[in-house]
Amino acid sequence: MTPDAAAHYDRAIRGMTAEQKLASAEALWHTAWELKIAGVRMQHPEWSGDQVAAQVRQLFLRATT
Repeated sequence: MTPDAAAHYDRAIRGMTAEQKLASAEALWHTAWELKIAGVRMQHPEWSGDQVAAQVRQLFLRATT
């Protein structure tokens, strides 16, 4: 990240209310969850939806990639 971009990001975060920060964090978490689901499905196309969900839960619990 460039210094200008970092400064802009810092200003934007500081200008947010606590509720806005929470909403942003939740949106980022959901995006990460959906991306991880897609990645697990690509790695294991033979797995059922339940198997994929269980694997994603385990990965998030262990905070691994």
